[in-house]
Amino acid sequence: VAILLAVSGCGYGLRGNVVSPHMKGIEVIAVLPFENRSRVEDDEFFVEGVHDDLLTTLARIGGLKVISRTSVSQYVDTAKTIPEIAEELGVATVMEGAVQRAGDMVRINVQLIDAATDEHLWAEIYDRELTAENLFAIQSEISEQIAGALQATLTQEEERRINERPTDNLAAYNAYLRGRQLLARRNTVQLTEAMSEFRRALELDPEFALAWVGVGETATLLSNWGTMTREDRNRIRQDAANRAIELAPDLGEAWLIYATVADSLAEAETRYRKAIELNPGYATTYQWYANDIQGDFRRLEEAQQLLDTAVALDPLSPILRQQAAHNLHLMGHTDIAARRLSTLLDEDPEFVPALNSLAEARQLQGEWVEAVQLLRRAATLDPGTPEPLFALMRAYQVLGYSEGITDLRNRLAEMSGERNPLVVFADAFVASLAGRPGAVVEHLQSLDPSIRNSPQPSAFLAQAYVELGNFEAARTAAERAYPRVFDSEAWTQLPDGRLRDIEALCIGGYILSVTGDPEGGKARMQAGLEYAQNELPRYITGREDSVSAASCSLVLGEVDHVLRTLETLTAGGDLTWVGFFSSSRAPEVEPLRNRTDFQELLAAGQAELERQRERLRALDAEAATPLGEAGP
Repeated sequence: VAILLAVSGCGYGLRGNVVSPHMKGIEVIAVLPFENRSRVEDDEFFVEGVHDDLLTTLARIGGLKVISRTSVSQYVDTAKTIPEIAEELGVATVMEGAVQRAGDMVRINVQLIDAATDEHLWAEIYDRELTAENLFAIQSEISEQIAGALQATLTQEEERRINERPTDNLAAYNAYLRGRQLLARRNTVQLTEAMSEFRRALELDPEFALAWVGVGETATLLSNWGTMTREDRNRIRQDAANRAIELAPDLGEAWLIYATVADSLAEAETRYRKAIELNPGYATTYQWYANDIQGDFRRLEEAQQLLDTAVALDPLSPILRQQAAHNLHLMGHTDIAARRLSTLLDEDPEFVPALNSLAEARQLQGEWVEAVQLLRRAATLDPGTPEPLFALMRAYQVLGYSEGITDLRNRLAEMSGERNPLVVFADAFVASLAGRPGAVVEHLQSLDPSIRNSPQPSAFLAQAYVELGNFEAARTAAERAYPRVFDSEAWTQLPDGRLRDIEALCIGGYILSVTGDPEGGKARMQAGLEYAQNELPRYITGREDSVSAASCSLVLGEVDHVLRTLETLTAGGDLTWVGFFSSSRAPEVEPLRNRTDFQELLAAGQAELERQRERLRALDAEAATPLGEAGP
């Protein structure tokens, strides 16, 4: 954490590279977009494909790190000089190229430039008949020449890998390249189109391993950002991973998708490391590896190092910069994360994941109106993703902006179907925030048992039953949600790196204490509180004054500590607690309600939310007023 704070004034990529431990002692090169010398518009995609394939081939050389396509694509037709570009990307060497296609012949002209002196290190012209075999052979020759010019020693294994041809079908390869380009925006429409392109590539060449990787990656992203069910994702991804590994066991990208279907985190990490060994220049591997381990708050700094490596490889990539900023937010550095996300959105104002992440940060900073505007923009730009709709529901409920919630719920139902679990969860979520635990139970009980009895819905049910005073039903649900808490030995190993474990100890311990084991319940609650106060701040800045800690204190009856925690949250702008304490019927809240100082703090929080609610209503009324007419 100290290291991260020390470099917090630096941005990623064009604001000054953060040097990752994975990058030390390795030559970094930027291959600029190739010029289309034929000037035929239909050849643009072909030229982009030649450029993209060269980047992929170079990335397989362990002694080189290649700036990814997303970043270098910013320099198409740029007026910037080579030294200026090199400084922005943090590289010492830049490669330029041009492609000209005429009938069944192709000419590729490339040159390697020392950015410090602007002098040529090497140049070559390739004239060949246009076949898949010749095209990939040129890429291999260029890669070997660059490695030699930069004194990067090729191992026999690397030399073999860069000479492999991914497919003999040019049409399949073009479809694959279109799919890769569509993945970058994380927009559900483009993700759906990407899946179609990868499927088309496989129709043309069923043994095209990279296209199978594309199918697996797209299924993952459609599940994360869209409405693809977990069952469909798992089925598609498992098939794609198996086929990719079977066809190309030495392909780093195949090991990446294979990691996503591992049976355990330990097995997944082994596969991620194999992917990095085989293709150390593939930024997505570092990103997905980080995503997998950041669920353990003890490994957030390790995840940051992986994301720094990904950003160093692709410093202008919107998704990598968003992910790196989001991880800082998870570490408790919300202000730093918000600044970086704001910079990203200044450069790319329509990037939906950054809009969602900045909205989350703004809520914790108390800027609910800005958060709502960010989320509305995200929902408009990508109408196929449910994430901003859920976040808007929460924001509206906290603000008391009830008139918009029904519309959001109906939009979600139109997107995914009335009985989709997403819609049921939305109904239960809104009922919870409105202080209607009976409705929460009714909605969740309508789910299929295979979903209802899984940990997250069970935890939701347990809390609702507590508010209803039905503690036996709460215990049944809690035992499904937190089985280790109710195990006489396993609970002593908690928390096990998950924030949810602190909540589990507090809620599960409380339920245990009122259903026959007061001493055991108290021991669990005390363990949760002590961990939140003493251990958690080692990994996450400021979390000792979190809502998790407040909930532990609350069930232990430490009202003074709860009040101090809420005061600290409020001083930092975080009013997320107001809605819960305004509506909760949970019996353990009653001692707090009877405190005059709590009532004053709650009233101040409600007044601030009311002020922001009225400001939002005024902005909405102003936006709805036709031009030339006076507003209300």
